[in-house]
Amino acid sequence: MLNTTNSSATANTTAAPAKAAEPVNLQSSATAAKYHVQRQETKTGALSFSLVFKSLNAGATYSWMCEATSLSPSNPAFRTAMSKGNVATSAPPAPSSSSDSALWSSLFAAVLMIAAVFFY
Repeated sequence: MLNTTNSSATANTTAAPAKAAEPVNLQSSATAAKYHVQRQETKTGALSFSLVFKSLNAGATYSWMCEATSLSPSNPAFRTAMSKGNVATSAPPAPSSSSDSALWSSLFAAVLMIAAVFFY
């Protein structure tokens, strides 16, 4: 019994440690090349603000990151902890059936024009 080995006991069961997420620096050129970075200057004491992003796909989910820094564009003297989140855009609008009403209104206008020419 001492000479037998248990193969399951010798297997290494420790998992590799999770790779730490790479720190994100919103001022770096690598971040600017990979992500859309938008800056906004706020006033002293303004604790709320909003940003408007254009050209977003309807019904899509986007990740965002935010940090407050001093005004230096490349090496800010002060910065807050990074805030992260996700937001979904509104679903695309349902296609309208206005083409049917446009056809009927065009037909009605044509009939009126013919009648106007006839009675003129």
